[in-house]
Amino acid sequence: MISLYPGERPHLPHVPAPQAATPEATQPDQARHWLDAERTSLLATVTTPAVAHGQPDYIVHLSTILFRYLNLGYWADGQKISQQALTAARTSGNYAAQARALTNLGLFTAFLGSSDEALHLEQQALSLARGVGDRSVEARALLHLAIVYGRLQRYDDADSCLSECIDMARRIGDQNCEVWALNNLGVLRAATGHYTDSYELIQQCMTLAHRAGDHSGDARWLCNVAAYHVQMRHIDEALDYAQQALTAARTLGDMYAELQTLDTLGLIYSQLDRNDEAQTSLELALDLCSETCGLGEKSDVLNHLGLSCARQNRYHEACQHAQHALATARMTGDRRAQADIMNTLGYTLRLAGDLRQSLQYHRDALAIATHHGARDQQARAHDGLAQAFHRQGHQEQAEQHWQQALTIYTDLDLPESQDIAEALRSTNASLAPPAPGSASP
Repeated sequence: MISLYPGERPHLPHVPAPQAATPEATQPDQARHWLDAERTSLLATVTTPAVAHGQPDYIVHLSTILFRYLNLGYWADGQKISQQALTAARTSGNYAAQARALTNLGLFTAFLGSSDEALHLEQQALSLARGVGDRSVEARALLHLAIVYGRLQRYDDADSCLSECIDMARRIGDQNCEVWALNNLGVLRAATGHYTDSYELIQQCMTLAHRAGDHSGDARWLCNVAAYHVQMRHIDEALDYAQQALTAARTLGDMYAELQTLDTLGLIYSQLDRNDEAQTSLELALDLCSETCGLGEKSDVLNHLGLSCARQNRYHEACQHAQHALATARMTGDRRAQADIMNTLGYTLRLAGDLRQSLQYHRDALAIATHHGARDQQARAHDGLAQAFHRQGHQEQAEQHWQQALTIYTDLDLPESQDIAEALRSTNASLAPPAPGSASP
């Protein structure tokens, strides 16, 4: 396991060398291929009566050792073995092991779409880790709790957890935990509209990991850099980083990173009007959603499939994808995603000529985005409302919404501000009275 994830060494239990012969797995490729081949058998061992009732330490240790590997996208398996480890730790009265099992269980539960349940598990883990004074588990629980808070759009709580996690990781010398906290803080800053901060944090995370010779997270970090360039409309750079990320994800066997990268590539190809490649990337991402059981990721991919179809004038298909995405986002309780999808529906229906429904979806998106502080979706909703009002001939209302969109996009330093400024200039020019002497004879 250390050959695959060198940064995990401080978190792995000390296990005596087995008397039986062990497989040759000193190289990362060998270790990953062995784990892929034996995963089902390893998981089956924890449910056998002899192990489940007679060897609680075995289950606890196996769960800890397999955590990072299962976090590549085998979330249902991770949830199962973490639950078994929690039961075993409670049987043996090992409170530190209970805390570790709880925080791992919470993370897998969050990825499977049950954020409220995950929050309860992570809060238990953090309390227990603090109670027994296990700083290593406490730092990991803070890291995982921040992810759950992010999925619940409790961004201030997530930021506080990550800042505390980074400070603790540095004090106890847990560089691996620090690296992932920096990455997650970068993702959080992007979600709250601080894109330059986000980019710098992810670069800092990569530098720190690479300095330690750890490239196990490259796919996820490169994908996050690609997403930054998509946001900034640096399409050539975004494509380059996304292609690097996809290669790394497939080399590392990181299904989650592969899913995220294919989703990002779908957006990039769509913006380049490479529609067949966009469709293929997004459909592959959707297949991986089924394999990982990731509901939050599924809503994102379906939303982007809807956008891709809308840009190809396939409006009925676009609405089907977006409605499916919205139903999935409602299942997970992700209100930010719901605002994003409602804006996609508003955009699609405007292109299809249904301005009344378009306005309603953008209004609903604006209400949700405003309540949850999703400023990019607020701006997108204002732009959508302005576009629909403009099509209806209500120029004053269109201008009001474009002004609000311009204020937000300018504050976020996003390139959409240039589009909105141009729309306002065009609207004002069309409304201006003719200049003296300019009337036709």
